Amino acid sequence: MIRGVLVSLCACLSVSCGRPNADDATNESSLTILFDADERIFGPFWSVDAWLIMFLPLVAWVVDIHTLRITFQEPVAATISDFSWLAMLPKHVLEGLDPEQMFSWPFWVQPIGNGPYRYVRHVPGVMTELAANPAYYGETPKIPTVTLRYGGNPLVELLSGNVDLASSITPLQAVQLAADPRFRVYHSLRANPRDVAIVWNHRNPLFRDVEVRMALTMAIDRRELHRVIHFPDDLPIFDVPALKRHHLQGAVPDPLPFDPERAARLLASAGWACRLTTSAVP
Repeated sequence: MIRGVLVSLCACLSVSCGRPNADDATNESSLTILFDADERIFGPFWSVDAWLIMFLPLVAWVVDIHTLRITFQEPVAATISDFSWLAMLPKHVLEGLDPEQMFSWPFWVQPIGNGPYRYVRHVPGVMTELAANPAYYGETPKIPTVTLRYGGNPLVELLSGNVDLASSITPLQAVQLAADPRFRVYHSLRANPRDVAIVWNHRNPLFRDVEVRMALTMAIDRRELHRVIHFPDDLPIFDVPALKRHHLQGAVPDPLPFDPERAARLLASAGWACRLTTSAVP
């Protein structure tokens, strides 16, 4: 649980318009940070407005021209990496704009940032063109220009040669593409609100015995289920709630194995017996 976070901006960064992110000469932050908060706070150097993390009340203040301290009124179930998406936006572009009109600011269709790519142009509902940002502090992107296309079927667009990359394809489509030598399929572990799990109802008398629940879990070949629905072979299986960072840190305990014989012994010791029944169909 996190009670607060310190956001520190590297003084060497520059926004894609070529201006530095902070101006030491004026002793003022050149950034406006937009948060999802239940309350609006206007500091002497920062305009903290609108949205933030999970809509929790917070207090934010400037430590110096490169540092912002955020304290939540209640502990937050988050990790430091959850705050890495906080957008650092140029004050010289946004100051003077009405926060009440935030969603209609021209900035959103002519954005300025400090990432590896800079905005070039866009056609509403059709495409956005990006180009490598020469002022980017990190490694120069290997792809100089990227065009994001919107609408249409990702698989059809890829197969027709209209695009070089498609996301949000289904597991079955991934299998089809993997068999085509023109394409490579990549997958990554991420949180998904539609994750599906087998969860035993402890309130049901049939599942109150922990050994019965273990036996039922070991009687299911979950890896084979993954293969049937075309999931990647290295997709992790786990028996406890876990976040992405737990998997990356190797902190998730090994799952119960597929072991029908041990499952049968556990069920037998709990008083369950396997009986073969037949029925006649007229």
